[in-house]
Amino acid sequence: MKNQDTNSLFQSFLLIFLVGFLILLSSVFYVYEGNRALVQRFGKILTRPNGDFIIYEPGLHFKVPVIDSVQPLDIRIQTFSVPSDRIFTVEQKSVKIDYYVKWKIKDLVKYYLATNASSSRTASVLKGKINDVLRAEVGKRELSDVITGERGSIISILKDQADTSADNIGVEVVDVRIVKLDYPPEVSQSVYERMRASRQRMATMYRSEGDAASEAIRAKGDAEVVKILAEAKRSAAVIKAEGDAEAADIFTSAYSKQPDFFRILRTLDVYKKTIKEGESMIIDLSQIDIFKPLQSGSLLPSSEKE
Repeated sequence: MKNQDTNSLFQSFLLIFLVGFLILLSSVFYVYEGNRALVQRFGKILTRPNGDFIIYEPGLHFKVPVIDSVQPLDIRIQTFSVPSDRIFTVEQKSVKIDYYVKWKIKDLVKYYLATNASSSRTASVLKGKINDVLRAEVGKRELSDVITGERGSIISILKDQADTSADNIGVEVVDVRIVKLDYPPEVSQSVYERMRASRQRMATMYRSEGDAASEAIRAKGDAEVVKILAEAKRSAAVIKAEGDAEAADIFTSAYSKQPDFFRILRTLDVYKKTIKEGESMIIDLSQIDIFKPLQSGSLLPSSEKE
């Protein structure tokens, strides 16, 4: 009897522990990175005393079991693609356009109330608005403008219009891009030729700009070379002039100390430059003063010989 009471008490404690653990487990929820969460109680989103809605950041949080329900919301950039849809231009030529849209939640509460946190419903709303704008913009243009010249303008208008519409459901349109554009086969060749001519014009323009830049760089380089050479020649002339002046000073100083010796050196130097090896000259030595020492047999003046 005593053992039965002990077993019954143990089972009661175990049951209470399990119930308490389940209640604790159901009162805890976790918000993952890149997400936010709203909590509803009796169908209403929880608010703070000042009336602001409570938005739960990433981490571990608590709620009232059974009564509260948690709605996680992904705040990262999301993408959906729209397959080809036939659209007519102003000249009633059809094109098929594939595009994609990138969007993210801007206002969590407004987004939840407008779409019930359904990404498919959000994509449907954005797709409807973008398709209407796309048809209107393509319908105002010719096929050639849609293919080449004004595609960027169309994309910009799509993004602006879609973003304005998305603001009503608490969403921001990050980007809209045309992925693929198909046009009728009968205009394919003309389109290719137009695109080829456009690219050739751009290539010619880039080559011309490159040639002009090359000429400017080459002219600048030539001017630098001339400037450097002129500066080098000027510096060389200055250095040479200074050297010649210094040499003249040294020569003058030395000549003033031994004038007869340097007179002999200058005379020998004249002989060397005048009388070259292998040449024959007929000169009247008595008629040229500088050659008179050769006639007398001595380079020294007559006063020094005595």
